[in-house]
Order: sequence, then structure tokens, then C-alpha cells
Amino acid sequence: MGYPIIRYKCSKCARQESGGGSHKPLYYRLSNGRYMRLNSCVGWCFSCDGLRNIEDLSLDDHLAVVRRISRSLGSATSRWRWFATTWECQSFHALDEGLSNSREIDAENFRKMARQLEEATTYIEYLSLRKSEPKCLTCSSENVERLTRQETEDFWGGWNHPVCGGTLVQSILGSMNLIASATRLVYGPDGGFSCEEPESPCELLSKFTHQED
Repeated sequence: MGYPIIRYKCSKCARQESGGGSHKPLYYRLSNGRYMRLNSCVGWCFSCDGLRNIEDLSLDDHLAVVRRISRSLGSATSRWRWFATTWECQSFHALDEGLSNSREIDAENFRKMARQLEEATTYIEYLSLRKSEPKCLTCSSENVERLTRQETEDFWGGWNHPVCGGTLVQSILGSMNLIASATRLVYGPDGGFSCEEPESPCELLSKFTHQED
């Protein structure tokens, strides 16, 4: 797949920074052995003295998942269908948000929603127990600052530069082709880097879905 090559230049001090970040999947390995995806955001690491990806410990996206699925299940109604020999309760319907019509939810949809709900509630529970501050995903330092999006005259925009107060204006230099990573980066429950290990999506799904606490 194509991946953009990004360069940032500060509008005030003219400092330049590369887009940075890892193309490898990021996961937490919790104390019970379960794996959970790690969310990241653009930040400034004062220990690295540069633009880095840092942990995103916000709850907004996960709470939105819980609300969305709760609304769908709350508005679900059964529909009976005639098959070869009898009437059977075959499927459910739920209103799409903001729409007056309904959509069919089959068994696979319910399984998908169950996985999303489990992932969201597991993350919320994890954050409720998390005591350490967000860390830099490069050096594991907590001396970081989450950057805020800045509007610029061009399309791409930029980020605030906490060192001088300017704006790190983004530009796209081109793109490069990437193949799927054969490894994943694993971090401990406190956000500190642990190891790099072989990537196995099926193994991860099995661990997340079936392993008991």
C-alpha cells in the first residue's frame, strides 16, 4: 500500500521534522497475558527533542463505540420470516443513527458488535486502572506533550510547536509502498516498550476473544 512521506517545517523557527512513527502494529500485553491494541497520537517528546508518536489515553472513541452499539441493540426488533416448513425468528433490525429506515443485522453483525463492545469495555477498564502518564512510543519517556491541530493556509495544516510556539506545517513529499509487517511492537501495561515479536492476527484475535481473565 502507499504510505505518505511527510515533512514538517516550523513557521517560526524553521526547524524541520520528519513524519516519524512506526508502520508496525502496536499492542499492549496486559498483566493477564491478553493483547489489546495501542492507540497513538502525534506528540512532542522533550526527551527525544522531536516529533514522536505518543500514547493516546483518551476515552472518547471507546465511549462512542459503547453508545453506538447500545443504541443499535436498544432499537432492535425481531422480524419473522417464512421458511420451507415454518415461521422462524430469523433476524433483527435496528435503526441507523440519523436515518428513518432500518437495516438488517444478521448473526455476523452481532458477532462483530460483540467484539467491538468487548474491546471498548476492556480498554475503558484498562484506563480506569492505569496510573502512569502517556509515554513516548520511541523512548518510553513521560516528558511528552500531545500536539493540537493547527489550521494553515494550505490544505494539509500542521501542529503546534511547543518549543518555540510556532506551527509545524505539514507537507507531503511523496509516497512509498509498504508490505504488511511481519512483526508487531509490544508494550507493557504501563506503556513502556517491551519487545518486538512476530505478528499473527489470527493468534491475536483468538487471545483477545477467547482467553479468560
